[in-house]
Amino acid sequence: MSEGLDQETLEGRLKAMLDTLSEDDLRYQALKGSVDFRSAWVELAEYLSDIVDNDAFKEWGYRTVFAYCATELDISRATARKILEGYSWLAEEAPEYLPRNRRPDEPARVLPDMDTVSVMAKGYREVADERVPQETYMELKDSALRGERNARELRKEFQEAVPEHLREEPAPNPLKHLKRALNEVEKALDQMEPEEQADMLQQAGELRDAIFALVSSQEIAGE
Repeated sequence: MSEGLDQETLEGRLKAMLDTLSEDDLRYQALKGSVDFRSAWVELAEYLSDIVDNDAFKEWGYRTVFAYCATELDISRATARKILEGYSWLAEEAPEYLPRNRRPDEPARVLPDMDTVSVMAKGYREVADERVPQETYMELKDSALRGERNARELRKEFQEAVPEHLREEPAPNPLKHLKRALNEVEKALDQMEPEEQADMLQQAGELRDAIFALVSSQEIAGE
């Protein structure tokens, strides 16, 4: 087994298996590919972090790093934000996982996936805002880095750790409210005289479809 690794962690289990296999073995290659795949996102994150720190995207003709990511890397604003926030969290809370802190002869560490790190970054902010207890955060951080909890489980535990009076109300869904309101309009039109009903129902339906399309396009643009 690789020295210094706890076999109970995800990293320990994978590295222990690698130590028992030949590098020419197909099973070894698949396992090594899994380790490399888990580490790939943080290598991209490291480049993006340097681009932000040096304002390199401006030299390349982009107003924001998100515009650069969307146009040149085909990465959405939401994903780019998740990558950068996750990297910032690792740099602050688990710097040993960053590629730049790895010795040349040291293999890549097995990272939690990007979604897991994103949840931990949000949890870190919740602690700073005094919404989540520090001890809860530390327990979940250790669990995440050991590969014992996935993003869905961590998200649920963070949500449950926030006191009831501090929990945010769900964001209103404008599309849902508009649909309900316009459906009520159509019901009212059903009670009108037949000769008036057809034309107004058609106009109400067209208005509803236009509003749905507008709201949907705005939601996509805001991601």
